[in-house]
Amino acid sequence: MVASTDRQLHPAVVETLAALGLEAKDQAAAKLAETYARAIDGAKSVEASADAILRRARSESEGEDDPLIEQVQALRNKMRAQVALENLGPKLAAILVELQATPKARAAGSPGAPVKGKKLGALSAFREGRLVADG
Repeated sequence: MVASTDRQLHPAVVETLAALGLEAKDQAAAKLAETYARAIDGAKSVEASADAILRRARSESEGEDDPLIEQVQALRNKMRAQVALENLGPKLAAILVELQATPKARAAGSPGAPVKGKKLGALSAFREGRLVADG
């Protein structure tokens, strides 16, 4: 079963990354973001397959204490779409922030931009070698 692309994350991530006009040095992070999105999208079909295998194992088993059923159930639980989203979603979000692909990240400015505010601005300047520490 192939999910409709309007319900998938991967095409949206690819479109977002393409719109960013990323430099070559950002391509590894972009590919990782695509991989996470593809894994999240694919988790639903993997979960459905695991459910089908579990149903078959139960129908062919002599009881719920069958080790095969326990193993398939454990595998199914690890492959749930929600688990994939919970595990990979924050990682995907972090990459998108690093690539300035979220509204909040873009509003904050480019990475390495001077920080506003007297103390933080001075710290940024010091780190960049524009300000010499007293004493």
